[in-house]
Amino acid sequence: MSPEVAYEEFHAYSRNIATNFLQSVVVVDDKAETTFTKKEPIPEPVPGLVQPGRAGKQITVASRNQAEDSADKNHPEQGLSLSTTQQEHVAPAPQPVDTEVLPIKALNEAFARHGIVCGFLSPTDTGSNRETIIEAVERSAKRADIVILDWKMEGRDEGRQDGYTALKIIEHILKSDEKGDNSFQSSGRLRLIAIYSQSPDLAVIINNIQTHTKENSHSFEKLGDFALQHESTHICAFRKAGGTVKDERTLDVNSLTDKLIDEFTLLTEGLLSNVAIEALSALRLNTHKILQKFNPELDAPYLTHRALTNPSDETMSHPIAMLASEMQDVLEGNGVTNSVSPERIRNWLYSLPHRILPGLMTVNPSFGNITVEQQLELVIDAVINGVSETPESNVGGEKWLALLKKMQSPKKDESSTFTNLMLADGTGALKDRKFSILTTVRSHYTTPPPYLNLGTVVALRNGTVSEYYVCIQPICDCVRLECARRFPFLKLELPPVAEPGKPKPSKFDFIVKDGEKLLELKVNYKPYHMELFSFAPVGTGKLVEAVPKEKQTVPTQWLFKGIDGRGQAIECFWIADLKFAHAQRIAERFGSEITRVGLTESEWLRRMAV
Repeated sequence: MSPEVAYEEFHAYSRNIATNFLQSVVVVDDKAETTFTKKEPIPEPVPGLVQPGRAGKQITVASRNQAEDSADKNHPEQGLSLSTTQQEHVAPAPQPVDTEVLPIKALNEAFARHGIVCGFLSPTDTGSNRETIIEAVERSAKRADIVILDWKMEGRDEGRQDGYTALKIIEHILKSDEKGDNSFQSSGRLRLIAIYSQSPDLAVIINNIQTHTKENSHSFEKLGDFALQHESTHICAFRKAGGTVKDERTLDVNSLTDKLIDEFTLLTEGLLSNVAIEALSALRLNTHKILQKFNPELDAPYLTHRALTNPSDETMSHPIAMLASEMQDVLEGNGVTNSVSPERIRNWLYSLPHRILPGLMTVNPSFGNITVEQQLELVIDAVINGVSETPESNVGGEKWLALLKKMQSPKKDESSTFTNLMLADGTGALKDRKFSILTTVRSHYTTPPPYLNLGTVVALRNGTVSEYYVCIQPICDCVRLECARRFPFLKLELPPVAEPGKPKPSKFDFIVKDGEKLLELKVNYKPYHMELFSFAPVGTGKLVEAVPKEKQTVPTQWLFKGIDGRGQAIECFWIADLKFAHAQRIAERFGSEITRVGLTESEWLRRMAV
């Protein structure tokens, strides 16, 4: 399969998933109208008529009436003959439709054909001030999948540079997306913003947006002349179809909807991202069915359940577990894992040279004189069938077999050799670490402060030096606190610095992010390295909640204030929370460590059991 064909199939599959996911679009245009409004026609002057004269002379006649009047008065005998030679009166031609008008009815119908709801805000029609419009767009954009903006808004931009209001709207949306009221997320949400304007020079618009966002600490990278990208935010520009400029960026409303779906697909087409989007689409589709399951008729039985449970406060978290279970049932019943089926994996891998690595993908020289396509065949075989199976092709030689054998063993792959075979920039090790964080560290999507519980990772700062610990207090002992309580912590060790000429020690249990650094941490299970820190509950929640380090609208650092074993006040900076299963495994291993049994037995017999 050629890379082009593979990408075409993968993109079509991804586009279908994206189309099913997209639900809402917000359009801001000061000339959004349900029908085109024609300008009043301006009468055009009728050019004078020319009457053939004698001896090559010509008589210019300004108008039919003038000519007839002149003929009647001066040459009555010529009056009839003149009327047979002059042209018919031409009515004034109407002016063309206002090319800046956005036909919202047609645009709404175009999106509706894809099952997408389109909402409109027209600044000049509302009569509101500019700040009110910007706030309204910002609030609407939080729930919109796509935002479409006109570049020049008359009335709102009057007396200012073109695009003033659009730039302010983009600025507010980006600030809201970056963290909003969530201090835990390091990057913003998935966002597509499209400029849809009559401006003939879209490249200038993109340059202005890039300059403006750079002034506000957003480093957007240009993708060609008409698009910008920053992390998961994509900004693109298109031209309305009513003008005289006709090129591939000039689109009518029907073409615009298809193009924006394509642009959104480019943001999301991937194996895991397709799974995530398809899963969220399934949840959206079944939202009302899930709501019906949790209907008000079950309130009384739930309260009976609470009354019978000891302690009753424990039941506050039970609806979450029940709801998560229902969502899992929806996902398992909708086949969302088809996005990572062997067929999709083949398309993804075959399309690599065309999709993201055109001309950049290289062959690992240790595999001999093979092509990129042959290397991909080896990778596909290993991914689909597993590294334990004998490869279908021996084109990779002994070096490939050695790599597969190494992957079968528990040996470490610090350099992420296999991952780098699917990349062009050699960032396999970094990406492997990010994926490991996704599988082991809990995500925080909301603003409530973290609270101390099983699996919480903290740091004790001493200048530029930090010591890291993980809490192993059972969950039931972390809640309903009436007074200060001691919490056990296991020490987390960073890998030692590699000695010159020796390989870097690479043993670690998990990876967390501290600021901009990725830390590889190893749990020290020795009981004599364990620490006991005392913390008091905060507020009415009867939990040890973290407090902001500084008073900020959106706190960037959280800390737990407590007392160490020597009675000294300490500040433990919150770093992360491990997923429950991983935290429980650490507690279980520590339990095994402190319950070791020392026996007096035959050494020969002990060795026979090893």
